[in-house]
Amino acid sequence: MKSFESFQDPDKMKRLLQGHLPGFSNGSLAISSCKIDYLLLKRSFKEGFQQKASLGVGYLLNVTNRLTQQHGELKLYGKAYLGGRSKRIFNNLPSYPLSPPSFGEPLIHLPDLGMIIWAFPNDPQLRHLPELMDLKNAQKHIPVQACLGQGSCSSGNIQVVSATVVRYKPELRCTIRYDLEWETNNTVKTFSVFAKTFADDQSDTIYQRTEYFWEQSLNDSGEFTVARPLSLNKTIHTIWQTAVSGRPLIEIINRTNFQDILNSVAKGLARFHNSTMDIKTNSGHEDNLEEVRKRLGKIYQTVPEYQNVLQSLLATLEDTATQFPTFQETLIHGDFHMEQLLLSDGKIVLFDFDDLALGDPLQDVADFMAQLHFYTFDPDFVIRMSRSFWQSYRDSVEWGVPTERLDWHMRIHFIRKACREFLQQQPNTASRMEHFLTLARKGVLMETPCSHTLSYTT
Repeated sequence: MKSFESFQDPDKMKRLLQGHLPGFSNGSLAISSCKIDYLLLKRSFKEGFQQKASLGVGYLLNVTNRLTQQHGELKLYGKAYLGGRSKRIFNNLPSYPLSPPSFGEPLIHLPDLGMIIWAFPNDPQLRHLPELMDLKNAQKHIPVQACLGQGSCSSGNIQVVSATVVRYKPELRCTIRYDLEWETNNTVKTFSVFAKTFADDQSDTIYQRTEYFWEQSLNDSGEFTVARPLSLNKTIHTIWQTAVSGRPLIEIINRTNFQDILNSVAKGLARFHNSTMDIKTNSGHEDNLEEVRKRLGKIYQTVPEYQNVLQSLLATLEDTATQFPTFQETLIHGDFHMEQLLLSDGKIVLFDFDDLALGDPLQDVADFMAQLHFYTFDPDFVIRMSRSFWQSYRDSVEWGVPTERLDWHMRIHFIRKACREFLQQQPNTASRMEHFLTLARKGVLMETPCSHTLSYTT
């Protein structure tokens, strides 16, 4: 929306924040750079509700205190509103303790801009986050059993030496790495643990899932490795896990090792799909279509010139889904891609059990293959990796892996990508959204009846 354009321009926001933030506007604190690291536009398409749109945006600032010469980063999360709504929303914010940031104030209302800003670690929904980012307070929550097998220790002699944010999604969740050390027999030992904290009580369910798959990995060498779950703190909605040493798959895969790596990934996914874990959530083809209907509707209501082609694409997907023969549903990961995987001592480590469901196993296969198109790999290498992964998975399962269903799920993935671009409203949104919709319309697989070989469009 044009009303929010200024908030999505880092150069403009650098000037606006410098001129409006307390402590910055008088020149004591200076912003040398501004980056946007999170963006989500929420809007309503119902008649009369358009003014209820809001924009959530994360800014990463490099700041200098001109009086003390202190330098550092400042992470801000702002919410912008239309029609003067920010004043009412700010006045109705619940009162709770705030943590002073490295620079400036923890909570700021900028009525002239229609924006409310929280300085990290303050967050409107993750109100316990400041406690977890404070080393002294975090130490009270870290489970002592994290040190088991690492030598003699107790909560009294553990020191938390650092807390590093690994991943942060404002108002939803945050993953933090803690580096610990303690002394035993005149020797300093070190250890790391991770905390994944949520805004709600879903931590209970996700902890149970993590514990289940960790135990599975101990009993079956072919399973994905899972970081050991240590404990669950329901009060602060936080899961604790040990750290796993290794390197992200996306950083180490290359033309000489991809076949061995992807063979292990495919076999691990096949075993994951064969899991007997009880899961209540369903993600069938109709569920995917319903999500796509809602998302596409938002696009062509705002960009009507896309309506005909999008409705035609949707009709094709709906018709194709009705022609699929009956297939075996399994447990699916729901967000399976290379960034969820780590290579550690020759084994594949899997993270994130937030989106598990019962559904079509080819959804995970397609998500992994489709996502390869959005990394920096050469197109021909993407084809080779996709083919290797698909063939290894096909050879590892008892059910069929027809290209028709695989292609269908990949198109769904591309549509989701397009819709995400539309909702986030980042620079070059129109061109990127059109690119993703083109992939969804044309596909990247071509049906090859009576063949086990995939063929790709050029």
